[in-house]
Amino acid sequence: MVYLPLLIILFAGQAYGSYLLVSQHYTSMAQFVYGSPENQKGYFELKNIVINPANSGGERYVVMSIGVEISEPSLVNELEKKGFMVKDRVIQILSSKTMEFFQSMEGKNQLKKELAIMFNDVLGRPVVRDLYFTQYVMQ
Repeated sequence: MVYLPLLIILFAGQAYGSYLLVSQHYTSMAQFVYGSPENQKGYFELKNIVINPANSGGERYVVMSIGVEISEPSLVNELEKKGFMVKDRVIQILSSKTMEFFQSMEGKNQLKKELAIMFNDVLGRPVVRDLYFTQYVMQ
């Protein structure tokens, strides 16, 4: 019972210290937890990528355009500078997939994940917010 007032003062001090910390650094903490603000994003697009799917014997082809939304607009320039490397890696990923893979919804979702990992790898950090297929033609 002797320690009760001391414990109350200790907990009140911790609560007040936490309040001060959060109130002074709320913006940077929210940015860390939720990512950068919505208005800070950049876009990069690879257009008209033509590949022959695996096991198609060159008789089938897929034409794709891919849009990438990234959380740091300054990295769009870096992607443009590395465009040849990015396109090569995309072609390698796409060429390893079969026509059945491209036709399935699970395949499309998995492909988005693989491509997002590749873009994050090229940029050196996880900045891909979303990936869009702006053109998806199979023949």
